Amino acid sequence: MGFPAEKLEGVYRNHIDEVYRFLEQMHKGHYKIYNLCSERSYDKSKFHDRVVRYAFEDHAPPKIALIQPFCEDVHKWLSQDPRNVAVVHCKAGKGRTGTMVCCYLLYSGQKATADEALKFYGTERTYDEKGVTIPSQRRYVEYYAALVRSGLQYSATKLHVRELLLSPPPALNGAQCTLELSATQLDPPFKTSLGSQEVRKAASCVRVPVAHCTPLRGDVRLELHWKPKMMRRDKLFHFWINTFFVAAAVGAVRVPPPDDTAVILSFSDTETDGHWDSGETPPPPGLAPCAPEGLAPEGLAAPGAKLPKVCSDHAIADSVTAARPRLSLGDVRASWRGLTKFSDSRKKKHRDDS
Repeated sequence: MGFPAEKLEGVYRNHIDEVYRFLEQMHKGHYKIYNLCSERSYDKSKFHDRVVRYAFEDHAPPKIALIQPFCEDVHKWLSQDPRNVAVVHCKAGKGRTGTMVCCYLLYSGQKATADEALKFYGTERTYDEKGVTIPSQRRYVEYYAALVRSGLQYSATKLHVRELLLSPPPALNGAQCTLELSATQLDPPFKTSLGSQEVRKAASCVRVPVAHCTPLRGDVRLELHWKPKMMRRDKLFHFWINTFFVAAAVGAVRVPPPDDTAVILSFSDTETDGHWDSGETPPPPGLAPCAPEGLAPEGLAAPGAKLPKVCSDHAIADSVTAARPRLSLGDVRASWRGLTKFSDSRKKKHRDDS
């Protein structure tokens, strides 16, 4: 469900009075509302104080530690009476709502895999089957599916990110630029710059080494910015991971690591939140975390082990067509000069013929 809005916003969203009228008419005394919005709220007394919040940011996944209490709360409420309904909403009632609903489908055993839960939600919620589309939100559904399957208790794991590997690199406007990698940890909260690397246009592969070996744990957002010379700094993409699952390569495809790297996870460009254009086949940014030996949580695969498929959104990359490369200003000028020469030669030939 979308956010129960008021005033002008109620014209294009669910008006709070209409939501109240519907719930009272169809499920009087048997509904409980779950608000997932961190950015806003409303008067709970409108709904007899049967409103609880499991809030997280828009376009982002929830904290892993938030999912289990949400599922237990919903299950407890629905089990009290067969007439009870759980009303889950965020702002648009799609991404955040779908993430938590899919996790509950896994928790309650209604769906066995993340694939099944995400596909079911997409079919039931939308006409085009595009329910949960943000890659990091889909990845966290996979994370929770792995927890449910293994029966483990979640605990944050410390890891050190060594470098970010981009192969092929994103298309760059201009001869060179600087790529800057940063990380934001949610709990305890802090943001840090990990490192930067100057990149030239002709490079076939880009490695952004981490200058400061800062330990990261729990839910982490990795963000890559680029800064062309004499131009403003801009963001290329970001994505979320949870360190507990990194050592087990859940929610990513394990690829052979370089000789000097302990573990490497590979994401296609459709698996980062905000895509770049490489002008080639969708590129995988490789996250190379330096994991101490024996760090993999008990019951999950250790680094180097053969892993079962737990993923849901990797198939998206199969249907992605190669993006058309963006032209730099130099390329445009060169093309214009070539076109001008061709036009001049045609005019000269016409004069000679006449």
